[in-house]
Amino acid sequence: MPTPDPNTRAHLEWLGFIQPNGLVVSAPALVKAGAILNRQDAEGQSRLLGCVDERVLDPARGPEPCLPDFGAFAADVLGWGFSPRGYAGTRENPIPAELEVPLPGYGVTLRPDFAVRERDPRDGEPPWQLLVQVLEAGQSFDGPVTTGGAGSRLDASPQSRAERLLRGTGVPAGLLFNGAALRLISAPRGESSGWMDFRVADMSLTAGRPLCSALRLLLSEQRLLALPERHGGLFDPDRYPFLEGRHETAGARQTVGRVHPPLISDGAVYRVLEKLLVLDGERISYRTLDVEQIGSVYETIMGFRMEVATGRSIAIKPAKKLGAPSTVDLDALLEQASGGRARWLQAHADRNLTDTVARGLRAAETVEDLHAALDRVLDKDATPDLVPAGALVLQPNEERRRSGSHYTPRELTEPIVRHTLAPILKRLRGEDDRPPAPTQILDLKVCDPAMGSGAFLVETCRQLADALIDAWGAHGEMPAIPPDEDEVTFARRLVAQRCLYGIDRNPMAVDLAKVSLWLSTLARDHSLTFVDHAFRHGDSLVGLTSRQIEAFHWLPNARPLQTGIEAGWILEHVAKVAELRRRIREAGEEVSDQERHDLWHDARSEIDAVRLYGDLALAAFFA
Repeated sequence: MPTPDPNTRAHLEWLGFIQPNGLVVSAPALVKAGAILNRQDAEGQSRLLGCVDERVLDPARGPEPCLPDFGAFAADVLGWGFSPRGYAGTRENPIPAELEVPLPGYGVTLRPDFAVRERDPRDGEPPWQLLVQVLEAGQSFDGPVTTGGAGSRLDASPQSRAERLLRGTGVPAGLLFNGAALRLISAPRGESSGWMDFRVADMSLTAGRPLCSALRLLLSEQRLLALPERHGGLFDPDRYPFLEGRHETAGARQTVGRVHPPLISDGAVYRVLEKLLVLDGERISYRTLDVEQIGSVYETIMGFRMEVATGRSIAIKPAKKLGAPSTVDLDALLEQASGGRARWLQAHADRNLTDTVARGLRAAETVEDLHAALDRVLDKDATPDLVPAGALVLQPNEERRRSGSHYTPRELTEPIVRHTLAPILKRLRGEDDRPPAPTQILDLKVCDPAMGSGAFLVETCRQLADALIDAWGAHGEMPAIPPDEDEVTFARRLVAQRCLYGIDRNPMAVDLAKVSLWLSTLARDHSLTFVDHAFRHGDSLVGLTSRQIEAFHWLPNARPLQTGIEAGWILEHVAKVAELRRRIREAGEEVSDQERHDLWHDARSEIDAVRLYGDLALAAFFA
């Protein structure tokens, strides 16, 4: 019997400790879903212990660890934000009628205390994924409970009631909580139910750290409600459906159904990985690269376009030393008159030929003859063999030069940003040359109107973060640093969230700038979208101020609309957008990624309502 891999073995260990009743989760399925157990999750256990209280739930057992409040436990340990878009059972969003199961014969209506929505529900599937019922402290999950009106009572355990509620609502999973333990119930439609218990006393032990880690892995908000793993368009499978063999018009990704993935040989994948990992025989250490290097990759990508080879093709070396090879169609070259082949090749590959190569072209009678004649000018790293017709090839283009995109190394960004920020920070200093207050630093707004991959914003983030750390020390206002960060990474993340803004006409550049900021802040436990509101795709030279939008006119000093229902709508939407963006910018550590996402979703809805008026005003101007 083969030995399981370490990740599977880690899941098998904690599953064996709690001994599930029936099938709830399996170790291979967890690993396949990317749920990798962190056996040393000290932070999770520390958060759990911070919620635990010693109470006597059973006189026979004496004091034992207990969680007195589910809401506090869910927020602190599982990271639940209880936002209205993700949860029900709060004051703002009570349990809806669709999650109630009336039992008229018993005079009882079953309903959960909390519910968690499904992130992307499929058609016909329930929009909820988890129902939570909070019991009295120490109440047995399996002991009978009698409820109901006179003459008609329901004698059933919390477990039986939970299963009945799940079957009645179609929700596949439930959670029972009694302070001493949590029972996770799986009740998939048409299958037998199963459950497993996580005892608080066990999770509080040092040896029980993997149990606490497993509970957080299964029920954290990041697992239940996150977007793709790192969020953002670069990691969205629906943005690049061809990678999964889906047609672009096929719609959202489905977990069932046949797909036809691109046919890529093992050798091609090997060569790609080799070129990514090895340079001139030495293994590349990506740890030593600055995030600005992303800009050089972006610049290189912009210099090419993808084409389909129309015939058997090869790549010709560039005439310039640092130029890019051009792929030419040998079948098309063979069809040219023998005396015009050199001119055809020069027009398609921008390459002059020696007399020897030109004579070989004139004498060639087959594609193989042409291949041999061009051997001296072939780029064999790009095309070691003939590329068959229908294959994808990279061709150099003029897009990078037309768009003015150039990689900016740190040797340039560092002094430019330092020189730009120096008078601003000097102005904010007190009369005694004391560093500005932390709030003054975080109130700054720095915008790059053509940010590319974000090189200047990354350097701005570094320098403002240094200034923020100095301000904390000078004013004695050092904040509580999250356990997974130090003061430098925490300061950089605050600056990235509150001070930096950028625009670019190229949507790929916007995504790369987000990645650059994410990497420079080392916010590995935070979603890539935490700067979505500030890094935007668009044209910074064309647009209207809020005053111009309110006036519904392109003139900067035009009077605001005074009459018509449109005037009220515009003012109302602009005010809501400003308020929502303020809340996003000032969101503290207690605000979860899901809540930030909800705020940004609402802000975009309000912006869409205003955008029509702005587009109409600009259309009138350009007309």
